[in-house]
Amino acid sequence: MNKQLFFIAVASLITTLASATDLYVRNLGAGGAYATVSAAIAAASDGDRIIIKPKTSGTGAYVENLTINKSLTFVSETIYNRYFIQGTINITPQAGRVVTISGLSSGNFTIYNVTVSAATTGGRTTVNLYNCFLNNVDTTQANTTTNMSGCTVSGYVFFSHGRITGNNIQRINAYNTSVD
Repeated sequence: MNKQLFFIAVASLITTLASATDLYVRNLGAGGAYATVSAAIAAASDGDRIIIKPKTSGTGAYVENLTINKSLTFVSETIYNRYFIQGTINITPQAGRVVTISGLSSGNFTIYNVTVSAATTGGRTTVNLYNCFLNNVDTTQANTTTNMSGCTVSGYVFFSHGRITGNNIQRINAYNTSVD
């Protein structure tokens, strides 16, 4: 009986530790949320979801360059409204890393891109982009899978592996950068 209770307690603890957390980003940190997307990324753990409230005043943008170094999901807090990141989004690759970005707008600026910084070794990095308005996407690094759906891209998409379906893209190139 004691062994069963110990097993149940340990299983409950592991289940609690393994569950993903929702982290909120709101203008000026309203309601106890994070004020910047970078701060939420720093506080997040692999598998967490970052929920971003679109700004309605001023430029309407979160002005920051992001480095994503964890498996995370980014979504808009407001259905059918995109959040605006005015900056470059750089994804640091790692075997098994999955980054999902949904509802992002990078505005009408040609200098803000979504990129993967280097090749992945020992596995694959997956980048999912859904219902976004983007400028340029460059995920040509070795062992990187890019899946895009429902996006509008005003510039280019360069990728080496993945599925690009149902998008409006000005220019698309598929590369064979390595044995992948």
